[in-house]
Amino acid sequence: DAILAFFRETIPREWKAFREQVSDNFRIITHQDFRVLEG
Repeated sequence: DAILAFFRETIPREWKAFREQVSDNFRIITHQDFRVLEG
């Protein structure tokens, strides 16, 4: 519930502050490139 409230309420309300913190440097990770290492 807290996570959904954050996305539905907090982000829209505080968007001006958040948008300055978000970088445009995203990298797309495909399923083929993703693997889980077991330890």
